[in-house]
Amino acid sequence: MHSMAETLFTCTNIYGQSYYPYRGMVPKNKSGWQKDGIDNGKTALVVDDQKNIDILYTDASGKVASAKNDGAEIINLSEKKSSIVIVVSYPNNTLESYYFFETKEKKYEMIMQQTKYGTMIEKSSTFRGECK
Repeated sequence: MHSMAETLFTCTNIYGQSYYPYRGMVPKNKSGWQKDGIDNGKTALVVDDQKNIDILYTDASGKVASAKNDGAEIINLSEKKSSIVIVVSYPNNTLESYYFFETKEKKYEMIMQQTKYGTMIEKSSTFRGECK
């Protein structure tokens, strides 16, 4: 990213559901559907002056990371007046889609779908966040 990045959305209160298959390190009693979320997490969609996009995220420990710096390929699938859809693919272990949109109440939200595969704890999730 160039130094002149603009934040389009910053989203918090990211919670939803995850499905943990009975594989790898997941015990049978922890497999299946679970409430899930990113406590104290933030997700931001940023764009630089060259129109390159990135997803910045803060985890529960407070660490900020960049999808691009983590080696992800980021694709802008659709951009409309009141919404944008982004796909993020991390090599060999995670696929994410982000849908940022404006509601009829003029509020902003994010729906994030994530599949983690090829890891000791695999899961597929759908999360919703409130955005500014």
